[in-house]
Amino acid sequence: MRPLNKGAKRQRVRRDPAPSRLFYRWQRIWLTPLYRRLISLGLPMAALVAGGHVLWSDPDVQAQVTASLVRARESVERRPEFQVQLIRLQDVPDDLATQIRQAANINLPISSFHLDLDEVKARIEEIDAVREVSLFLRAGGVLEVVIDQRIPVVIWRGAKQLEMLDAEGIRVGYLDHRTDRPDLPLLAGQGVGPHIGQALEILDAAHPVADRIRGLVRVGERRWDIVLDRGQRVMLPEDDAVRSVEHAMAMQMTQDVLSRDISVMDMRDARRSILRLSEAALEERRVQQAIAKDVDNNL
Repeated sequence: MRPLNKGAKRQRVRRDPAPSRLFYRWQRIWLTPLYRRLISLGLPMAALVAGGHVLWSDPDVQAQVTASLVRARESVERRPEFQVQLIRLQDVPDDLATQIRQAANINLPISSFHLDLDEVKARIEEIDAVREVSLFLRAGGVLEVVIDQRIPVVIWRGAKQLEMLDAEGIRVGYLDHRTDRPDLPLLAGQGVGPHIGQALEILDAAHPVADRIRGLVRVGERRWDIVLDRGQRVMLPEDDAVRSVEHAMAMQMTQDVLSRDISVMDMRDARRSILRLSEAALEERRVQQAIAKDVDNNL
């Protein structure tokens, strides 16, 4: 038998179809979802991060990127639709409007990005006459200021100055002269703030002599006195002051007691009212008593 030649021998060798061990392991890894995501997404992202880190570590690159961001922001801030051109106040007196503009301290025009509304609101609410303020940025570059204004109801004569108070006893503003607000009643004494409501009730009950009332005085931080013209005074009790005023006004309507020459109408005792004569009336009474005594002695 003739031996086969080398070419024929090589043709008979068949290749093993099984994959190699390394290729098999690679296929197993690729079939795992976690590893497949890490390879397909994680490696590119890691490359990008590494490249970005290398670029960002260059100071020149950092300066260029920062400058570009600043220019982009400034170009947006300077756009007309973001510029505040006007402050609008509604239903606010001129003097209070001036105080509000000064307290807001806004140099117009200004970008809305540079406007701290909370800070502006806090500054405006420091004004005595402002209870609460709301700020709104309107179209057309308008900053609208809505004020909840404190309304003065009385004037309080303090130790140094005249103050206007609202119904809660909170200061609204100052006055240089009493005649600047003749429409407001005058209060004096210490501790009037918590009792302004009672003072207004007393004044309302004393309406028959309203044109003669000069004011109310808080005595000992406990009770009120009504001060009238001609130096007259109506002394009220600590409790049921309004009822005592109504009783005093009833006496005035029926007996016209406050038109007589008396200095004090003492209503502090609910069981009886005491009328104290003025000094002139007392002196005249002494004279009359002396004359009557002389007449009696001569008889």
